[in-house]
Amino acid sequence: VAVKCGMANTVGAESFLLDVAKGNLSINAPKGKIRIVCDDFELVTLGKGTDSGNIIFNAAESFDVKATKIQFNSSAYTKMCGTGIVEIAANSVLNVYGSLFNAIGDAIVGSKDSKIGGKAHAIAQLQTQTPDPASDAGRLDDPNY
Repeated sequence: VAVKCGMANTVGAESFLLDVAKGNLSINAPKGKIRIVCDDFELVTLGKGTDSGNIIFNAAESFDVKATKIQFNSSAYTKMCGTGIVEIAANSVLNVYGSLFNAIGDAIVGSKDSKIGGKAHAIAQLQTQTPDPASDAGRLDDPNY
């Protein structure tokens, strides 16, 4: 089944609208890919508070972003972490700014604390959780999703 529309429409006008007033909209392709090709892509959530208005990406293998310019802005909290190798590299200029800057390494975990503290924080960050492959709750092919 194929749907084609908007050939006689003008640029910027709505050509196809799918409106779900209440409930969820699920698009499943368990043995295929979902491709979205367009000039611009906007993903907006309208929820408020901590329980709604969130965007969650779960990738089984990798999450690749390729762009000329990437910007992340947050008003309350930003965190980047990895249980393996984390690399930050700049071929031109790398600027790091902070009103307070603490740097600790895991060398303090097995010995005494550093001059600025941080041993407990380093130990907490080094704790890794191995995901249970039998528990794939939240996947789109899960009927309880």
